[in-house]
Amino acid sequence: MVAGAGLAVAVASAGADEPTTASITAKDPYSFDNGSGSSTVSIAAGGTVTFSYPSGVSEHNVVFDTAQPTSCTNMPATASAPGWSGSCTFEAYGTYAFHCGLHTFMTGKVEVPDPNAPTTGTTTPPPTQTGGPPPGGETPTGGELTAPAVKVAGRQRGVVVRGSVTTPAGPSSIGVTALVAKGALAARARLVKVGSVRKRSTGTGKTSFAVKVNRAARRALARRHRLAITLRIAVTPDAGDPFKKTLKVVLRP
Repeated sequence: MVAGAGLAVAVASAGADEPTTASITAKDPYSFDNGSGSSTVSIAAGGTVTFSYPSGVSEHNVVFDTAQPTSCTNMPATASAPGWSGSCTFEAYGTYAFHCGLHTFMTGKVEVPDPNAPTTGTTTPPPTQTGGPPPGGETPTGGELTAPAVKVAGRQRGVVVRGSVTTPAGPSSIGVTALVAKGALAARARLVKVGSVRKRSTGTGKTSFAVKVNRAARRALARRHRLAITLRIAVTPDAGDPFKKTLKVVLRP
């Protein structure tokens, strides 16, 4: 019994640097904030993070990417109007990346460091990455980003389609076009262009975009209460192969 008690004290002491509670607030227009301008919090294993959206004019929620918390209470399943507050408990060590279900480019992280993980000692640190993707992680696990990564929520509200493109090294031109089937607009063409935007990335990193649909599409959305958008994304690097991707997005008022 004495040996067991000694082990418990040692483990608790090793993780004493991390707090057991933290908070993340969703803020308009599109950000998560831990109270000091960052979207990342670090807590001890078994700790709890409170998520909230106390005030604003939009709708937000929290969706975890891959690693999932042990349990959550009062967390909205879909993006919701301001006034909600919930919490999640994290028992296992690791990094828990999350995003808003309506605004996928709105990201954050909960880090639960392992106090017993080996350290590298006093070896020379790796070079500082100056052009990499921001916290929230767009780079695939296990290697460098070799092709653009696109993040777009399949269901969005309003008259603007939002998303992001994370590009590999090197400048690139990014074009995003929104199209609607002719049946929705009573047009002759099979697909009708209802909006587009062009962006420019200067190197590796995430570029957010927002495509506002035109008046005809807005009228169709108001009339039908649902509008299926075909989103065509083209990335043309200054050096390298072009990349194209087509996605489906459903807009609701």
